[in-house]
Amino acid sequence: MRARERQADPPPAADRWAALDGLFDRFRAAGRVATFWWRDDDAARPDPALDRLLALADGRPVALAAIPMALEPALAGALADGPREVTLLPHGFRHRNNAPPGEKKAEFGPHRPVDAMVTEIAQGWARLQDLAGPRAAAIFTPPWNRIAPELAARLPEAGMVGLSTVKPRAPGDAGRRINCHLDLIDWKSGRRFVGEATALPALIRHLTDRLEAAPGVDPTEPTGLLTHHLDHDAGCWDFLARVLTAIDAHPAARLVGPVEALGAPARAEARA
Repeated sequence: MRARERQADPPPAADRWAALDGLFDRFRAAGRVATFWWRDDDAARPDPALDRLLALADGRPVALAAIPMALEPALAGALADGPREVTLLPHGFRHRNNAPPGEKKAEFGPHRPVDAMVTEIAQGWARLQDLAGPRAAAIFTPPWNRIAPELAARLPEAGMVGLSTVKPRAPGDAGRRINCHLDLIDWKSGRRFVGEATALPALIRHLTDRLEAAPGVDPTEPTGLLTHHLDHDAGCWDFLARVLTAIDAHPAARLVGPVEALGAPARAEARA
């Protein structure tokens, strides 16, 4: 029996960060900017973990995917006088699993009438606008990143102009979808940090695909960071801080807000 070929060891951490910086250099050489955007899920109420996240943001643009029917006025009020770079996106309705037993969790999957789901999204959006005012952006973020295709096609009826899930968007979806490409949490193994050896290559892969115009990847889509402040361990916080520092340090890297990332108007209109 032939011996199994030994798999190559992953590159040391320092080499991975050097590779990211080198990729930024390639963007600069091409006359482009490596854009990123940051979405944090499950905001509902004031919380020390959310305070830590906002302190880490330190004026950088961050999108808080807030649960409309769970959002406490106290949080909206606290954010009202905070940095203008904080945007609130509607994150489902109640963040309730409506999938039958044995199926993957989804609040807005193909398990209920589409008309009823459109109505819920519209109600949630109205409440988010009432509480968050101009901080609200009409980019729908379904819990568990799952949405029935029939519902996605009808989001404009609920006032939505954009959709955010995961994986690279198709080139034709610019202006309608803005996705995330790295979730810092390993949900299947104890809700802990996925590890730098997984997280950093995921960022590098999407950036490289954008730079090289890989098939099925929109080169204009900012690379999306997905965080969940309530579930972060030390590894998540440390990695997030280091990524933000790396972006700040390079002239060809930039963090943008969700409206700019989408590439279409998405702010709430003033409500009477």
